[in-house]
Amino acid sequence: VWEYLAARQCNSFFPCIALIDIVGTYALPAETYFDPRVHRATALAANVSTIANDIYSMAKEDTPQIGDFNLPLLIAHEDGCSLAEAIERSIRYHDEMMRTFEAAHSSLSVIPEPALQRFLLGLRAWIGGSNEWHRTSSRYTK
Repeated sequence: VWEYLAARQCNSFFPCIALIDIVGTYALPAETYFDPRVHRATALAANVSTIANDIYSMAKEDTPQIGDFNLPLLIAHEDGCSLAEAIERSIRYHDEMMRTFEAAHSSLSVIPEPALQRFLLGLRAWIGGSNEWHRTSSRYTK
């Protein structure tokens, strides 16, 4: 699982999330964006959204031509557990990572830099919007 989560760093929502400031028509200063604390919070937001995507898209991806590039299916395959148990474990990974994101967000929220605060709100909005889209999209609800 850790290898999968590490590999998903390259194939996650990180590139989309990295553009929050540009889409919002402001610029987060490079020294702020590359601060390890900000980078970590951004990576956590990307991972939380990616795991949610894996959970929502699991049924759609449970086909031989797609394989097990999906956290619940990978857990079930590797550990020989039921799909229901694998989904529960995936949800626990998601929730633990979300709590870690919230702690990182909280620690950064005391920095009096308007662009950073706007970016942090963008990260929260991305997570919420991504979850809402996955929850309501006909792509996953059919």
